[in-house]
Amino acid sequence: MAWDNATGGFVDNGNPGRLVTERSTAWRNGGTGFGFSRFQSTLNRNLAVANGADVSLGSGSGGSGNSWNLGGSWSFVSTGPGVITGPRRADGSIPSSAFLRPANGADAGARF
Repeated sequence: MAWDNATGGFVDNGNPGRLVTERSTAWRNGGTGFGFSRFQSTLNRNLAVANGADVSLGSGSGGSGNSWNLGGSWSFVSTGPGVITGPRRADGSIPSSAFLRPANGADAGARF
């Protein structure tokens, strides 16, 4: 998950290789949520909502099951990051949370 960044959420940063991004969520970032403008990358089941621009893909990049492939409007069950940013379990894991889960039940984006 990437949220509230001044610029991009997930970016290729000029990486010359083929990247694969799956089940990630970009929300409320000032720049592009998913910026993969170089080379051929594969993006599957990602979710981009309320970013400066949700997605910018270069030629040859694509994927399926992403919010921009599915279309429509997107809202979340929870936008409160308290469970994610708060205390962890004794084993160090993040407690389960509805934070940034699609309200429509779609199988896209990150899960905790």
